[in-house]
This record gives sequence, structure tokens and C-alpha cells, in this order.
Amino acid sequence: MICARCIAFLAVFGGVLFLSFSAQAEVFSLGPSDSESRGFDPLNAPMNVWDEPVLINGYETELNVNIYRNNIGDALYDLQRRFPNLKIQNLAGSYLCETMRGSQRMRRLFVQLNKLLVEFIIPLPGTLPAPSWPAKIPKISGVTPISTIEFPKRGTASVTFGSGTPAHLLATDAVQQIVAKGWIEGSASSSRELQNGGGVLLSEDGKHLLSIEVNTVPNTHQSIGTIVQTRIKE
Repeated sequence: MICARCIAFLAVFGGVLFLSFSAQAEVFSLGPSDSESRGFDPLNAPMNVWDEPVLINGYETELNVNIYRNNIGDALYDLQRRFPNLKIQNLAGSYLCETMRGSQRMRRLFVQLNKLLVEFIIPLPGTLPAPSWPAKIPKISGVTPISTIEFPKRGTASVTFGSGTPAHLLATDAVQQIVAKGWIEGSASSSRELQNGGGVLLSEDGKHLLSIEVNTVPNTHQSIGTIVQTRIKE
């Protein structure tokens, strides 16, 4: 169950893992929450949940997911002990870090999901390929793809995109374009979701779902959205 929830989260919000690391990222000076000086506690070591192949902008890599018993402050503190110049970007309560393993960049996203502290790790090359729209997702016009994520084993794909169109108008237009390609708009409840920048659609054969979420980029007139395609289990 936790694996499915993490995949769902990453498909919707994981685009942040692959954006350029912000120049505003800081080298934090962190301390443990319970003591000014403590050694590493093996009980706080991350527990690997699972590993899975993933395509990022078409680049083949692997997603590693860990769960921590300790809190975010202690987890970041332990990580900084291993990487003294660790840069940490605060993303509204989640934390994006980048470390190196040989010549590979290791992107780490820490997310609090209810009472669980979850860490997503994805090895990336120095430069990712330019994103192209996933074949499994109906293409919409007037937007620019920012990043794509595909989970081949699950038949799940997502695309994060940007546009200068206001969020609620972009969500409405995206749904209309996808409906014109043969997808079926969700129940009446999705109409309210659409007004708030989201929507759900079903494929004609009833085997796939599309979810759309569009938000306004803070302090700008730009919008950023994500479309996720999932396969319905039979």
C-alpha cells in the first residue's frame, strides 16, 4: 500500500526531482533535535522499501525509496555529516538534496507522508535528455514539457509541463483537448475539481485513467501542470 502511495505522489509531484537545482539552495548548518552532539544511531538508518526501474526524460535509471524512523531534521543532519557541503532546497515542507556518487548526481527528495518520512533517490547523469511528450499520454497544445517520468512495470507515465495560461483556463483547455481525442470526462465531482485546476478522465476502453492537476507558479503569471496516466487493474 505504501509503495502505491509513494508512486502516486512521485508521479504527481516528482517533477521537482529533475528541475535544475535552484541557485537559492543553501548549505544548511543542521543540528540533531535531541542533542548537540550525538553519534549516528543505527536504529535511525533508512530502511529500503523497494527499488524499481524508471525512465526520466527517456533516460533509464532506478528509483530507490527509503523510510526513516527519525524526523526530517535528524535525517538531514545525518546526511550532512556524510556530505559536509550538502545543499538543501526547501519545497514547502519537502526537502530536495543533491549528493554525488562517483560521477553520478544523486537527487534525494524527502517527503513527510502522514507519520512516515519517505526518501526518494534517483541517480541522474550530468545532463538529462530534453523531455518529449510520453506516447501513453494524449498530447495537448500550448504547453511546454518540463520533465517526464515513466514506470514501465506499472504502465504509469506522467508529464510535468509549463504554460503562460492561467491555471484554471489551462486545466479546462487540457481536459477539452483530451476529451476530443476520445477520453471520457469523470463524474460530476470532477467538474468542481476542474474549476480548482484539476480533472479525471477515463479511456474509451476503460483500462486507463488520466488525472490532471494545474497550479499557478507563486509570484508569477505562469502555470505548471502534471498529467498522470495509470493502468486500471483488472
